[in-house]
Amino acid sequence: MGTVQAFVNYNTELTFTSDLNDQIQCCGTFSHPAFGNIQLWKMKNKPSLELFSFTRHLYFQDSILLTIHSKRTQLQHPNLLQYYACTQNSPSYCGNVETQQLYFEYIPQTLSQYLCARSEPFREIEVWKSLEQLVSVLKYLQNKAQSHGKITLDHIFITSDQILKTLDQITIQSTNQQIKQDVYDLAQVIIELMTKKKFHASLKETVISLSSDYSQQLLQLLARMLNNTPEKRPDFIELSEILYNRQYRSTSKEQEIALNPSIIKFQLNSQNHSLNQMINVRTNQIFNKNLHQIQLSPYKIIQYSPQGNTIKQFSPQRVVQPIKKEVLYSQNKPSYQQLNSLYRTSSPLKGNKASSQASTISYNTSLIDSYRTQQYPLSTQRASRSNKLFIPQHKSDVKRRLFKDDLNQTSASQPPIEMVL
Repeated sequence: MGTVQAFVNYNTELTFTSDLNDQIQCCGTFSHPAFGNIQLWKMKNKPSLELFSFTRHLYFQDSILLTIHSKRTQLQHPNLLQYYACTQNSPSYCGNVETQQLYFEYIPQTLSQYLCARSEPFREIEVWKSLEQLVSVLKYLQNKAQSHGKITLDHIFITSDQILKTLDQITIQSTNQQIKQDVYDLAQVIIELMTKKKFHASLKETVISLSSDYSQQLLQLLARMLNNTPEKRPDFIELSEILYNRQYRSTSKEQEIALNPSIIKFQLNSQNHSLNQMINVRTNQIFNKNLHQIQLSPYKIIQYSPQGNTIKQFSPQRVVQPIKKEVLYSQNKPSYQQLNSLYRTSSPLKGNKASSQASTISYNTSLIDSYRTQQYPLSTQRASRSNKLFIPQHKSDVKRRLFKDDLNQTSASQPPIEMVL
């Protein structure tokens, strides 16, 4: 056998040594789903710290181990597996082949194993948090002229405190094509977290089918990452900017809402109370204004009288005067039901100029209901799972067209729909 040469990363707990066996102890060999056969090691002076190593064989003339060691020692990121050391066994009797062994931080649980152990897919807040961590480390590698090369759930590890870590292919060349492929692979990983399914007949249709469980903001981002044209996919620098500027970020407040959905219900009740107050004030204003604008008509017109809570009828020859503001806000002001009944009529005004001015009170439709429909088309009470963040949604047909336009190349004559981020 040839001599063994060791290179140590001095940014870690390891110190200079001619033999790594003086500092680490082998705990056995087993098969790993991502790296094949690996060896497990423990630090002798710190048994709680575990390392793993995998072996590579290559021609001696092609060895760039020292270059790899220099680059790996410079890579420091909280979501990247820590590099510790490498060894090189120079060939002696085995021809022109050398053996290399690289040592990294060991985390026992992969993201695939963690997902299989769960009873349900990732909630939206968990998806955003995972996406932020992975985009962060992949952006870091891109800035260092590195690419991942193989983004799968087996190549992503999760710690006990829900921190994701990954390890790239080390020798992969960073190109624009490889980066865009990594973006596509990352979108597939995120969809697996959202569905607990590894294989999908159509990723595009899967994204559309998730619209009832996840926000449009998240699904639009995945649609861009899965674009059939690689040039139209964002790189990790652009993805990082999108995540930073998005409408809802993974803050401690979101974590609190995810764990306690009753917070959302309380906030919605407060918003509805304020909204109802604003609607009532505005309704009173429109009620008074419309009565002032109603002219003579062949039908009898009624007006509220504050004396004794009675309703007076007027003949067509009389002109209706507006109700004074102080009357509306007097102690004897009408109830909501009374106001509603004042604006109901048996049939629309036909052949009269007043028909266009009083159209809001025809066909037994109250002005209050019409105002609510026109001014507040979006309901503030959404019966949704606590998983889904409360982000404004498009109608289903618009949303479906949006995803199709984003996943397929659109014509130049049809402008793309802007994302709401």
